[in-house]
Amino acid sequence: MLIVNEDNSHLFHKLQPSQANEKYLNDYVDNLANASITHLFINPNAMRTSYKSKVWEAAWEPMDTSIPSAFEKIEGDVNFYRGWQKGCKMFFDAGINPYEVLIKRCVEKGIEPWVSVRMNDVHHSTEWNNTMSSDFWRKNKKFWCNQKPVEVKTKLITDFARKWTDFALDYSHAEVRDHYFKLINELSQWEGIKGIELDFMRFGVCLRIGRGYQDAHFITDFVRDVRKLCNERGLKLAVRVWTTPKGARYAGFDAPLWAKDGLVDIIIPSPFYFSADYELPIDEWKREMGAEAAKRIEVIPATDSQNLTLNRYGNTYFDVPTFDGWASCMYYQGAKSLYLFNFIYVPKTLDAINKRGVSKDIVVNSDRRHPAWFRDFWYCENPDERRAQLTEKPQVHYKLDINCGILPSVEYTVQARISFNRKTPPKCKVLINGVESVSEQKLPNWFAKQTKGKSSMCYNFDIKLKEGANKLEIIQADKEKPANVFWAEIRIKPKK
Repeated sequence: MLIVNEDNSHLFHKLQPSQANEKYLNDYVDNLANASITHLFINPNAMRTSYKSKVWEAAWEPMDTSIPSAFEKIEGDVNFYRGWQKGCKMFFDAGINPYEVLIKRCVEKGIEPWVSVRMNDVHHSTEWNNTMSSDFWRKNKKFWCNQKPVEVKTKLITDFARKWTDFALDYSHAEVRDHYFKLINELSQWEGIKGIELDFMRFGVCLRIGRGYQDAHFITDFVRDVRKLCNERGLKLAVRVWTTPKGARYAGFDAPLWAKDGLVDIIIPSPFYFSADYELPIDEWKREMGAEAAKRIEVIPATDSQNLTLNRYGNTYFDVPTFDGWASCMYYQGAKSLYLFNFIYVPKTLDAINKRGVSKDIVVNSDRRHPAWFRDFWYCENPDERRAQLTEKPQVHYKLDINCGILPSVEYTVQARISFNRKTPPKCKVLINGVESVSEQKLPNWFAKQTKGKSSMCYNFDIKLKEGANKLEIIQADKEKPANVFWAEIRIKPKK
């Protein structure tokens, strides 16, 4: 199956008054239907809901500006944030719950609708007056994972993230768990849904950092309560957590235990946002949950629409060849289904793969890209768990392990594409599995710009790759002042 996550603001933040009707929502689902997408996981909340809730503040409802600021510097805007709140209110004023319409249309068109609940969304939490925040969060600083703003001095994404995640709510407090359970109870009563997803990857932090092992039982008990609720309502339960069992457990998400205890039906290992995981360890997940649970529980790998290779801030989005590279690796890792997060923001890519198909035979015999990557863990016991092969420090001799997944069943060509931090590409010897390239040419400027470099080169090879890991080496001639590599990928193209 192919699962797509529909977030809480996508359909609203550019909404025009003339679109606040059922036709707009039905047309959206119709565009997804009768193709490859089998499930739509619909998210109706961040800190507030995108519909009129009986238990939480709605997106457009006034915030309590009398609450004293927890920050010395007050940032944000007490007016509506972008268009999300305005769009939600347009539907409310029209007497429409947009989610009832979306769910009903999904059922009519053969797409299975689930509700995806963001378990700790902290978008713009450093901006005290930002109207994305809830009064529950603003009133209860004592429930935050950290009490003080953190000064971030590096450009590393995994450090930058602390600007928001330190203000996530701490699930060791019963009040926090009760707050979220009330919402889930309300959502579980929506007619037509088939399951609930607990999306712990928004924002991947639900306990104080370093307390994941000790305090995991709070989240496990919470999941147990949600499981009971789902059983009463005839619903399935999925969880989205960090990509590896160890990474998930360190954050307090003991999903292997949840599987063993029969608390979940689907585990969705996922990066946060910045880099796809091309070696997502499906076998390890199954081993950790045990043989009996592995027969019952499906492990569905997820990716976001971003695909950085270097742990520094920027935006490089999935195109179709990037998706095909990632998907072929996931099938190689043992996946039977795929999950796409934020692909609603790369609509050309999503539309293309949805209409074309995402089966194993299709993706492995397509033009595909296999880049270097890293795991975008905010926090981990050992920084090596991020497996970052490209860093801010230039190397004379790069040795990169590139997962190429399942090899094509047709004849194909092989290239290495590399972006450097210099306007003039350095002289290099480039090898794959010990075999040197046979020719090279400079790539157009758009490729360097897309991959955050200043120049890019393509190296052509006359070789056959290995399934799974392949060794890409970049050996620079200048050993005194080597260039930094900002992007490196193996490109596989079927011959016409």
